[in-house]
Amino acid sequence: MSITHHTPQRALRSAAPGQATPRCANTADHQARLAWRLTPRDRWIIRMLHEHRVLTSTQITALAFPSYRSGTQRLRELYLWSVIDRFQPFASIGTAPMHYVLGTAGAAVLAAEEGLEVKDLGYRHNRAFGVAHNLRLAHLVGVNEWFTALIAATLHDTRANSDGPGSDTAVGAWWSEARCARHFGDDPDGLFDHAASARSRRARWLVLVRSRACPFQ
Repeated sequence: MSITHHTPQRALRSAAPGQATPRCANTADHQARLAWRLTPRDRWIIRMLHEHRVLTSTQITALAFPSYRSGTQRLRELYLWSVIDRFQPFASIGTAPMHYVLGTAGAAVLAAEEGLEVKDLGYRHNRAFGVAHNLRLAHLVGVNEWFTALIAATLHDTRANSDGPGSDTAVGAWWSEARCARHFGDDPDGLFDHAASARSRRARWLVLVRSRACPFQ
């Protein structure tokens, strides 16, 4: 018996492992460098990740950047500086977006801004990364997707109507499930303060109640 179509040996080899990109250690010198590297937008991203635990690349770029490409480039820099961390969950179809959580250097920056120790923030690196295996990950990401889409639409309308009657529309606040539980003693998925008008309080509570029914499981 002859083999007419043999498989080359090189095709049987596993792919060569890629070299890990070196990241900055969270040292005092690194914190000093971050003082002039981080922009107000970077510091806002740090606070958002601390508040909402996990946000995807598409969610962050929709809220804070003019384009997806510029957003992912900056997120990569923040990752290399250990300001944020990332993981990519398994997807049976296609590829899941990169998921971002607060990194050790980012937690140190946030604690310094608040005049606290990192432990007083309730931050632990293993707990921040633990959301990658949390059974509620899909729920958290789905709820955050709902709110980020709503906020992005509001920001778009605000820019479009900057000279018109809708220019008073604004995003007042976006609270996480944990913050809502502390304030209301209930278990809503979040709170969204939508407008700077007389109806803002009514709109806020409508979103609070409706978000509890989000079927993201």
